[in-house]
Amino acid sequence: MDDDVKAQRDDEFFDLVDQQDRVIGQATHREVHRRKLWHRAIHVLGFN
Repeated sequence: MDDDVKAQRDDEFFDLVDQQDRVIGQATHREVHRRKLWHRAIHVLGFN
């Protein structure tokens, strides 16, 4: 991956969820990780 390319943008919005996975709001990627908020995520790993 090129050093100039980021996997996610800091201004991308994520859904915030509660402990029952109900959407309770939205926040930016930067804010979600700065404040350690619960959000939905998926990680896909590919191996060759």
